[in-house]
Amino acid sequence: MFLFKGLEFPKVVWYWLTPKTEEEDEDEVEEEKEDELEESEKLTILTTYLREEYLYCIWCGTAYQDQEDLSSNCPGSTYMDHE
Repeated sequence: MFLFKGLEFPKVVWYWLTPKTEEEDEDEVEEEKEDELEESEKLTILTTYLREEYLYCIWCGTAYQDQEDLSSNCPGSTYMDHE
């Protein structure tokens, strides 16, 4: 069991990697891939989560003190905002 900051389980399953077992059936893996979100959708969701929960911008690489600090010092929530 992996505990990070007192958490036993991630808020969303794909936030944390899961160990692969040899017993996983290829059909199961294909079914999971069909149900998965696109990588760009995952990035948007994860970026939003980190900004809202931890005031952290992955593009700035900075954890801000409060919402005002984030709003005034970070140009936005996307890569394009940071170019």
